[in-house]
Amino acid sequence: MASRPFPTPTRVRYGLTVDDDPRDADPTKPFLDLVAAVQRIAEAGVPAGVRVVPELWSWTQVEEKWVADTDGVFKTQVMPVSFLQVVFRAVRGDAQARTRVRFGEAAPLSYYVRDGALADFVERSLGEERDRAVQLLDARPLTADERAKVTHYVLHNSSLVFIHEGLGHPIEADIARAGGSAIVAPDGSPRVSPLGSPVVRIVDGPAPDEAGRPMASRGFGTELIDDEGVEVKNTVLVEGGHIVGMMHSRETAHRYGVAPTGNGFSELGDRRIVRMRNTTLCPAPGAGWADSLSALVRDVPFGVVLHGSLGGAVSKEGMSSSTQYGWLVRDGVVTDEMIAPGNFTALTAGCLATVEGFAGAVEAHGVGFCGKNGQRRRVTDGGPEYVKVGASPSVLLTFEG
Repeated sequence: MASRPFPTPTRVRYGLTVDDDPRDADPTKPFLDLVAAVQRIAEAGVPAGVRVVPELWSWTQVEEKWVADTDGVFKTQVMPVSFLQVVFRAVRGDAQARTRVRFGEAAPLSYYVRDGALADFVERSLGEERDRAVQLLDARPLTADERAKVTHYVLHNSSLVFIHEGLGHPIEADIARAGGSAIVAPDGSPRVSPLGSPVVRIVDGPAPDEAGRPMASRGFGTELIDDEGVEVKNTVLVEGGHIVGMMHSRETAHRYGVAPTGNGFSELGDRRIVRMRNTTLCPAPGAGWADSLSALVRDVPFGVVLHGSLGGAVSKEGMSSSTQYGWLVRDGVVTDEMIAPGNFTALTAGCLATVEGFAGAVEAHGVGFCGKNGQRRRVTDGGPEYVKVGASPSVLLTFEG
């Protein structure tokens, strides 16, 4: 029996430029340069009586993919991928605090360190997170009375993991078909309409540039073809607050009578399933945008600006994730009152309904490794630098103790 034709049969080779290929060049020196640079940053400008202890994880690799059947190899892909994670632990007497920052890119290690020097954006980000770790030694949780007064949560794009967990997974076609989605019925129709406010737009696919336009060659979750040979395209999942599409493999696309979206992936030897790539809250230009964070919070009587995540838990109804730190907003001004790590909970069916506005460039900032059906793959999540969400029963910030 003849095999089913591969999509885009005329193109067979895909890839990104591989500089400093670790298969050909010894990567030891760049890694040692990374270690020295992180240690230098950890020791610089630390207040008396405080130690900052850094922890570094990093790797670089070149991934090669062959898409084939019994008739031969039909498509190939070559892609460099590099990962960098730094944890800063601040210690003062018996008190400890920590921050974590991750970088991941479809690029060689020279994207982060070249000729012994860190890239400017890495140097700047590591310095900021070192300072935040020190400041966290004096941070405090919100009181119960303060939590009850919160009118708005302003989420930095480093804390938008709920876009992946709570709103990406439920729009994967295999989860919806199995009845596991709180927002999409097994027949593909929305269970919740609208899902979000009119300014909400969610996209999966290539990572966006600052204006939200897809870039084929950037993003930790980036692929040029999926594991079924389908070219990866931008897939709009939510537009104007309404669910308008799902992520599909070739199998689920056939079942729903639509075109595959390039979301069919598997770990070697496992069954292909629907997986996210770079999933981003990617609003269109126009309503809802502010020129700056200060303009975005100008009408906020009492709120918090939340940064970072160290992980969380997901269910059919929603998800919760840690926050690394935050800042209190009083009478329309971001104060210097630092908020201790907490837990942010978002219910899938309602958390986007009170999204009011945005500030700053769009970025796929949240680098992670997503587990589904026992398979793991690299992904990112993100959105505008700041996202303003009105308080509601569907979003909640809590603290331990």
